[in-house]
Amino acid sequence: MTTLVLVSRPEHSALAEAARASRELRSAGMTSQMLLVNGVLENACSDDAIAAAFATRQDDALATMPADLGALTRADVALAAQPPIGAAALSVVFAPPSVSGPDSPPAPADTPPRPLHMLVDEIEAAGPGVVMTMGKGGVGKTTIAAAIAVELAHRGHDTLLTTTDPAAHLLTTVDDVVDRLEISRIDPAAVTDTYRADVLATAGRGLDPAALAVLDEDLRSPCTEEIAVFRAFSDPSHTAPTGS
Repeated sequence: MTTLVLVSRPEHSALAEAARASRELRSAGMTSQMLLVNGVLENACSDDAIAAAFATRQDDALATMPADLGALTRADVALAAQPPIGAAALSVVFAPPSVSGPDSPPAPADTPPRPLHMLVDEIEAAGPGVVMTMGKGGVGKTTIAAAIAVELAHRGHDTLLTTTDPAAHLLTTVDDVVDRLEISRIDPAAVTDTYRADVLATAGRGLDPAALAVLDEDLRSPCTEEIAVFRAFSDPSHTAPTGS
């Protein structure tokens, strides 16, 4: 009932890893599989030594891929000259490739971003819930989260704005008292300790010392903090108020 799509670059090491995954998953019963090869260089310029070498290595990898992987239904996605970011760029990923060069037309522009109030309209229509803004440092997570929270509060909704950053960061972004808006902070270290203690007290109940030691070691992995923080975001009782 489920088709597994294996995605690989046209490289020896990547195809070998895809073949290993294919065999392991087939042995587990996932026999409906297909292969998607991403970033295939097409129509390489013969006058470009680097492009020609790239194409030769790619073609050799595809020609010599493991037989069981080569037997799968396969689709190729051409290597794009520009990153396929945005709806317009994504819409031409599977379009026939065109020659890229100094005189080639520019990549299609991204569709203009919607006004923030339209996003808030959708959030409001969905009813009570959790909205998370995530991304790398400096991309505007705090600014967007604060703007959404303030707008929801202005619309009359009780809103909790929570962060794992130092509390002063949010208090600087929201520099005024807003009715129906409460600001709080999640302390990653504190909620991780609480989560670890909860798991040991529940899942660890009745385990012998050796098994309990293994569980305790597992709970000291970096992913434990991620789980604990996500749990805290979904439960306001885990947050600490920062004041107005």
